[in-house]
Amino acid sequence: MSDALLALDAKTGALAWSQQVTANDVWLPGQAFGPDDDFGAGPQLFAATIAGQPRTLVGAGQKSGTYWVFDRATGAPVWHTHVAAGADGIRGEAAVAPGRLLCASNDRWSDGTGRSEEHTSELQSRQYLV
Repeated sequence: MSDALLALDAKTGALAWSQQVTANDVWLPGQAFGPDDDFGAGPQLFAATIAGQPRTLVGAGQKSGTYWVFDRATGAPVWHTHVAAGADGIRGEAAVAPGRLLCASNDRWSDGTGRSEEHTSELQSRQYLV
């Protein structure tokens, strides 16, 4: 269950659902077996109206820079958006407001010469339509 969100039954501890977004992503110093795209911070719980129906959702950002949103009850993917580039795309908490996603990004990028530059904690803002 690398790079997965899990929902547990609070009464029993049983797994209610899991949703893996990047398979086989095992990364250890000197032994990388994947892109190291795990979720870099805790998830956000929020509600939105989709197609006229109220929905309860959970979202979280990956170090790949992709923010994922799932239905809280079923784990079904609802939407995702790429908000930051680099191996350390989203590594901090996000905030969700009606129609707006805000998250901190730790972008690293290379100019093709082998040099890389870090941009730490830039605020990324994306509109989303549901």
